[in-house]
Amino acid sequence: MFTFTVQESVTIDRPIEELFDFLANCENDVQWCPSVKEIRQISENGSGKGTRYQMHHAPGGMPFNATVEVVAYERPHLFQWVMTDSGHTLHGAYELEQVNGRTRLTQISQVTLEGWLLAPIIGLAGRRAAKEEFQNLKRPLESQQVKNISPDRHASRILLL
Repeated sequence: MFTFTVQESVTIDRPIEELFDFLANCENDVQWCPSVKEIRQISENGSGKGTRYQMHHAPGGMPFNATVEVVAYERPHLFQWVMTDSGHTLHGAYELEQVNGRTRLTQISQVTLEGWLLAPIIGLAGRRAAKEEFQNLKRPLESQQVKNISPDRHASRILLL
């Protein structure tokens, strides 16, 4: 078993509530996280703590099916989840803070890989991917080129299509 932590921060020129709402709707991950190929909510409880998703992702090109469960939902400052699939567990958190009208977003992810010989190399690749993903998130949000930003997938709050 190999465990590593990835921590990355970015400041995004969007209001804190708007950024939180975008991130808290995990179905938005396909818009900015290249490894997420498909994700859909499987629980009936709307959004918030306990919400569950089924996700197909391919980190480093290796396909996995995973379950994601929201374990903390403290709008607009903290969103935590646990993702599990056949080979690893990821405990993740988004911490948001308002800074001069902008939002500082910090993602902290602790990943545990079981039975992987190349786990240390995967850890390095994960850190590099986090930086790239944050740039993928920052650009469209600041230019308002994202779709649904609401944490409730049934809401109709849209920025730009």
